[in-house]
Amino acid sequence: MTRPSTYRPSIDISGPLNSDKTLLYRLNAAYENSGSFIDFGDQEVLAIAPALSYKIGDATTLTLEYEYLKLDRTYYDGLLPDPIVFQAPISRFLGEPGDRFSKETHSVFLNINHRFSENIRLRSGFSVTLDDSEESEFRPNSIDADGRTVQRRFAAGPAYLQNYSLQNDLIGNFSTGSIQHQVLVGLEWNKYIYGYDYLRSSTALTPSIDLFNPVYGASPPSEFDEAASRDRFERNTIALYLQDQVTLLPNLKLLVGGRYDFIHRKNRSQQLDSFGRDPIDDATVERLYDEAFSPRVGIVYQPLPPISIYASYSRSFNPSSHKRCSYPQSLC
Repeated sequence: MTRPSTYRPSIDISGPLNSDKTLLYRLNAAYENSGSFIDFGDQEVLAIAPALSYKIGDATTLTLEYEYLKLDRTYYDGLLPDPIVFQAPISRFLGEPGDRFSKETHSVFLNINHRFSENIRLRSGFSVTLDDSEESEFRPNSIDADGRTVQRRFAAGPAYLQNYSLQNDLIGNFSTGSIQHQVLVGLEWNKYIYGYDYLRSSTALTPSIDLFNPVYGASPPSEFDEAASRDRFERNTIALYLQDQVTLLPNLKLLVGGRYDFIHRKNRSQQLDSFGRDPIDDATVERLYDEAFSPRVGIVYQPLPPISIYASYSRSFNPSSHKRCSYPQSLC
């Protein structure tokens, strides 16, 4: 089998923009065009990432970064989990040649580092990510009893993502007697929005395909009989955290910290007509609230310089299950 071709030129340049070298730049850019061992499989990617760093003074540095990503590829679901597919070529594609997934992403990062004194410094960062995507694909669903007819569903629709984040860390170094401390106090805010039109047609409306003798060229169904909805998920998070890294002895260090998260969610869903265009009812809105404390403890002991013995315990919080908001409606 001939290996598919991949072309990926890239560039990475950097340097100062002024004579005293307080303003620096860096530019990364890459383009990729690649094939696949899968029939009709291809991918095109463009990435551009410039950055500027400005040393305002001896104690302050400001960094601005931007990332652009554009992706266009064949949508590929893989083969079905049925032993009969092992009799088909590994390159077999069960969708349609026009199945596509495309995405365009813009991201901006702004970081400030400031040292108030030898022992106190501030680290602050703000980021924004805006992402738009579109997909349209025939998806294999099942194989009939004849062992060759593949039933398919059709799915399509746009999606978008918006992510805003602000993080502030204050770091201090001090001693209590012979014990040294590095304390970190932080505040984090995040707003995450994800929405899409969920459009899908059942196997009854979607043309099937032969596993061993596929004939391509099917047209997408004109209606979405299985799912047609417009959904939006919004999450607001505020987190407070505190951490102390303690040097008890030159070869013994202790880390103790904790984080408390407060999360508000708002989920909105609205049914669309069978053509996936216009709403047919009022939106359903669900409001949820979560909060949790996440501890973190670790210890490192070095009996000899090249040997470290450590133990740690931590607990993280992922709000995958929810309880209804207990606050007044205006605060949820």
